[in-house]
Amino acid sequence: MLGEAIAPDRLVVDSPDLLGASNFELYAPALKPVSPWSLALITLGLGGGTDQADPWQVRLAPVMMDRFLGDVYIESPDSSRRPLLAAPPRELSAPRAQAAPLFTPPLAALLLLIFSIALSALDAARRCRRFVRVADRVLLAGQAVASLALVVVALVPASIASGFNWMLIPLNPLPAVVWCLWRGKRFCSWFFLAYGVACALFVAAPLFTDQADLWSSLLSAAIAVRVLSKSISIIKPK
Repeated sequence: MLGEAIAPDRLVVDSPDLLGASNFELYAPALKPVSPWSLALITLGLGGGTDQADPWQVRLAPVMMDRFLGDVYIESPDSSRRPLLAAPPRELSAPRAQAAPLFTPPLAALLLLIFSIALSALDAARRCRRFVRVADRVLLAGQAVASLALVVVALVPASIASGFNWMLIPLNPLPAVVWCLWRGKRFCSWFFLAYGVACALFVAAPLFTDQADLWSSLLSAAIAVRVLSKSISIIKPK
């Protein structure tokens, strides 16, 4: 854009390549930290768009430009040069230090996994049956609400999503629909068994997509543990 604005003059850079690999190592620490919750929500909303090409050079360019603009010159067709900047840049607003939150998405998903394991243990031991039933319904309702929000983000054209949303595998509205329509029937148990297996396989999703992360693997593991333990106990009752 700068080159187009000064044509027929051209930009001359005497310093190393602005987007060289060595510069990435030098200036990556200057990137502004992002809240882990914001990063998780943005990644969740982008869906398959997270796997599209987005080289680090493009993301780092605004951060690194102020480090190099002092070495950029404007060269006229007659080979005369003048500096691009008339004066050294000033920092108008110093970045504010942000303390890392103690409660992060991976920690929240880990607590949910622990709760799911404990709930399955109570269910297998035939203890606290009322608490187990209420907890199962609350968990299913939470999964349904999250899945509906994800469907809206993934399907509405005006949203930020682009491409298939991988999180629709563990978070989709089908479990709530099947439970409401076919509760108590054998088809419901077999459906949840297949759903639990799909969630268990999704634990390995970070190996195949940038959208999945540690928190999504832990969340999928929590769903898989509870769904599989419940389905197997119904299909093969004691």
